[in-house]
Amino acid sequence: MEDNSSTFYKGVCQLNYEQNVYDAIAILPHLHTGLDVNVKFTGVQDFEYTPECIIFDLLNIPLYHGWLVDPQAQETVKSLGNLGYNQLVENIVINKDSTDSELFSRAVIAEEFLEKTASQLTYHGLCELNSALRNDELAVFFRNNHFSTIVKKKSSSSHPRCFVKRVNIFCKLFTYVRQFTTAMG
Repeated sequence: MEDNSSTFYKGVCQLNYEQNVYDAIAILPHLHTGLDVNVKFTGVQDFEYTPECIIFDLLNIPLYHGWLVDPQAQETVKSLGNLGYNQLVENIVINKDSTDSELFSRAVIAEEFLEKTASQLTYHGLCELNSALRNDELAVFFRNNHFSTIVKKKSSSSHPRCFVKRVNIFCKLFTYVRQFTTAMG
């Protein structure tokens, strides 16, 4: 016999899951205009939470990016902190006119980082992506406001390689979620 705390926990998990499905379904009509995904520069799976991210979580699809700051660039790390892209741009705009030399300096350093990494992919990001992806893991790779599929394969030379293919992820997600929600009743 289950105790009350276990039953309560299962009930909360079920409600959370149902709310996530409801939220994902509410986003579906907006897929044709894109998803609001906001990277953080601290890890290949670090994104600011947006309601659109629930689709990836709900479908258990890993989402990656490769736009990372090199931890050895300490001034840049300090200037970017744990901010997402949108917050960082906002801080740059606000602090470039600041009379506070520290805030001004951070804004300039952050702006230089964004300019130097306009491709939204860094060497450190590639290294971390290669480490984070598991062999034969199929995932979604976000770069330059596009979603691509990515899979890591071990080549015959025993060096892992990553393959990226751009697909119309919105149509595939919509089809999958539609099939999923139809099956749920």
